[in-house]
Amino acid sequence: MSWSSAFTFREEVRDGQGQIIKCGLRPPQVGALFAALAHWRGAADPATIVMPTGTGKTETMLAILAHEWMPRLLVVVPSNALRNQIVEKFETFGLLKPLGVLGPQARFPVVCTLRHMPRSAEEAERIFTRCNVVVASMQVLRKRPVTRRPSVRLPR
Repeated sequence: MSWSSAFTFREEVRDGQGQIIKCGLRPPQVGALFAALAHWRGAADPATIVMPTGTGKTETMLAILAHEWMPRLLVVVPSNALRNQIVEKFETFGLLKPLGVLGPQARFPVVCTLRHMPRSAEEAERIFTRCNVVVASMQVLRKRPVTRRPSVRLPR
């Protein structure tokens, strides 16, 4: 992959009137990216980054993917409409290339839209080993194959 060597921490700069004079990641995006990196450098535990509406959550996810050179990423969204928007962004790395955050040599990720739960472990493995990014809605992920529950005896 060509992502990590193509990534540049390029921040947006505004003049005194608020006009953009240098394109790049916005302050909330830079803060979220640094927060994720700081967490991952000190812990292996999951973390949550909360960003308000309109601050660029998708571009932040793209920046984290590219900077960390992740081989696989699962993105869970609340609706099918948002799923389709996110897929389009990930397929092109969104605004990262036009903003100069990601160089032109960076190859686009292989993105899978998960429209139904895999029917078997083999199908799931094929999907997740062939794709860099899998995007699924909560509705799809809630649909689990019906399996018999094992009988479990809890200690008293």
